[in-house]
Amino acid sequence: MRRTILAIITVVTVALLAFILLAPTSWATNITTNDTVLIKEGEIVPDDLYAFGNTIRIDGTIQGDLYAFAREITIGPKGHITGDVVVAGQIVDIQGQVDDDVRAAGQIIRISGPEVGDDVIAAGFSIEQTAENLIHGTFVAGAYQVLLAGQIGEDALIGANGLEIQGHIMGNVRANVGERSNAPNAPFTAFFGAPNIEIPQVPLGLTIADNAVIEGDLTYQALEEAKIAPNATIRGQITHKLPAPRETKAQKHPTFGSAQWILIQVRRFISYLIIGLILFLVIPAFPRKVGQTLIRKPLTSLGWGIVGVLVTLAALFIILIGAIVLMLILGLISLGFLAKWTLILGLAFDAFIIVGYLAYTNLMVPVLVPYGVLSKIDRGSYWWVLPLLVGIIIYVLLTALPYVGWLFALLAVLVGVGALITMWRERRLT
Repeated sequence: MRRTILAIITVVTVALLAFILLAPTSWATNITTNDTVLIKEGEIVPDDLYAFGNTIRIDGTIQGDLYAFAREITIGPKGHITGDVVVAGQIVDIQGQVDDDVRAAGQIIRISGPEVGDDVIAAGFSIEQTAENLIHGTFVAGAYQVLLAGQIGEDALIGANGLEIQGHIMGNVRANVGERSNAPNAPFTAFFGAPNIEIPQVPLGLTIADNAVIEGDLTYQALEEAKIAPNATIRGQITHKLPAPRETKAQKHPTFGSAQWILIQVRRFISYLIIGLILFLVIPAFPRKVGQTLIRKPLTSLGWGIVGVLVTLAALFIILIGAIVLMLILGLISLGFLAKWTLILGLAFDAFIIVGYLAYTNLMVPVLVPYGVLSKIDRGSYWWVLPLLVGIIIYVLLTALPYVGWLFALLAVLVGVGALITMWRERRLT
């Protein structure tokens, strides 16, 4: 169920992003959507800019943050961003000045401008920092290949199949790199076709070039030792860590009935029992009412459970759409600050719903439903211990069965959610 919710949220987010990218209208001076978005040299945008389209090029000045989503995003040599750059696209080419942070995601990311005032966080296929560039803060990247040829004022944290350092890093370097002998150094065109930007060829593994300087420590995780050129300068300690052994399939999925499987079920039983004891000792009326509702109206609870899950997913969808639409409306009337917070609050409300749903279905349902099924043997006082104890044992065993265990877990979630809704409806009608 958790995977279903996350998958639907992901699909909705991508769909909304695609809608915004393809919309051919202009929402405001600081929210622009078009096939081509161009801020000409000498042009000044006196606020944050939200740009969506096929091609975005910034040759002017943005006195604020740049939020851009497009196939190709270029900040030209004369481009100047006084705030943050938050961009996602197939090609991200930063040739101009950025006074604050850069957050970039794309297939190809190149940073060749004179300066980035603070941190860079990037993810993509190929990430390149050219020799002319200075990043004043920390550089964090995850990619197939990374080339660092400029200067980094603080630490560099890299995860990549191939990493080559040619520049000057003032802090520490921590890297997790691939194995040179295990995979070919495939060209970019093998995956995405020929781009209109030159892509460096970075060897797999870790390579430290002759002109590289690392002022701090070098710590890297790899099966093979790094290729460190004789004239490279590393002033701190060099630490080579071997990757942790991968878990086998048997370790990830213990055999049914094995000692490890039994230990896992015992842990589940103890966890659910502790939650049940807390519920009955703190709010004893609540689990008893849910259990009574479930035993009186099992089919009604199942039906309302299905409705409840669907309504929860629909609510997440509507809140997300509403937050984005309201953000665009506020941007239209130049209330950029409120537009940002509208989206943030909408996402926070969605997150609150998800956390509440998962907390109830993952923590309370494994207690309430097993107790509810056996609640007829609860004779008051502390007799709830018996149906709670036996019910949890049965639940743990049924949901741990191979192939069909997930069906029992799903059924428990549906009737658990439905019993809560049924109880709430009956309370409103009385």
